[in-house]
Amino acid sequence: DISFYYEFNPILSLAILLVIGLAAGRVSRFFGLPAIIGQILVGLVIGSTGINLFSHSSITSLDLITEFAFGLVALSVGDKLNFSRLRNASKRLSFLLISECTILPLFVFVILRFVVKIEVIPVLVFSVLAISTAPATIIALVKERGAHGVFVKTLIAAVALNNIACIVLFEIVIAIV
Repeated sequence: DISFYYEFNPILSLAILLVIGLAAGRVSRFFGLPAIIGQILVGLVIGSTGINLFSHSSITSLDLITEFAFGLVALSVGDKLNFSRLRNASKRLSFLLISECTILPLFVFVILRFVVKIEVIPVLVFSVLAISTAPATIIALVKERGAHGVFVKTLIAAVALNNIACIVLFEIVIAIV
C-alpha cells in the first residue's frame, strides 16, 4: 500500500481529480475511444491499486459534491426519459428489467456465497447492488457521440428502470437484514 497523500482542501482534491479525468479522456479520444473509457480506467487505477492520492478525510469531505452529482445524473436520465414514447418497447423493457432483477443477483449470490464463501448478509447486499447500471456512463456516451433514436431512448429507459429497481430492492434488503 503506497501512500503519498497530503491533506488537500476538498475543492483542490476535486480539481485534481477533474484534471486527471480530463487528461485521461483526451488520451482515450486520441486512441479513438470515448473519453469515458479513459476516465473509468484512471478511476480504477487510482481507486484500486493501493496508491492513496488523498486522505480519507479529503475524500469524505466531497460527499456533498458527490450527492449533488448523483442528483444531476438522475435529472439528466429523467430528462431523457419519456414513457409515452416507449410503449412499443414496454415488453422488451419489462423482460430486461425482470431478467436483470432475478438472474444477475442470483448469479452474484451463488458465486459470492458458495464459491468465495462470504457470509449471507453482505452477499445479499452485493447481490442487489449488482443490479445497478451506471447511468452516468450511459449519459456521457450518449452526449459525447451525439447518439439519438429509438435505441438510445430504450437504453436510457432501461437504465432508469434498472436503477429504480436497484434502489427499491436495496432498501428492502437493508430493512430485512
